[in-house]
Amino acid sequence: MNTNTWVPLLVAAIAGLVALTGYFLTQFANRRERKGKSYAEALAAVRQYQELPYLIRRRSESTSATRTALAQQISDVMAKLGFYQAWLQMDSDTTSTAYNDLIAQTRKIGRVHLKGKYSEVL
Repeated sequence: MNTNTWVPLLVAAIAGLVALTGYFLTQFANRRERKGKSYAEALAAVRQYQELPYLIRRRSESTSATRTALAQQISDVMAKLGFYQAWLQMDSDTTSTAYNDLIAQTRKIGRVHLKGKYSEVL
């Protein structure tokens, strides 16, 4: 092979490696951003859970419509928590364990602040 043949091949190979490296770095950054967003959403679900006792205690009235709306909100929050527990379990055992501990501690504290009909749910 002479120089006229292998120089263009070498340049093409280097350009291909640079393109692949850029692609993989972009994918890594996007994956990391998605994970960060999902972790933030999981923590937001815990925060919504923490607000439940205050929503129940501060309800303006105790009609069946109000109780139904609160029960639906509790159900939605519990579904979110369950989803993120399962998602984090698939993603990372370490993160899942920490998230489950956070939920357990939050439930423990929430039960202290709430007495009555919904305390067994929280």
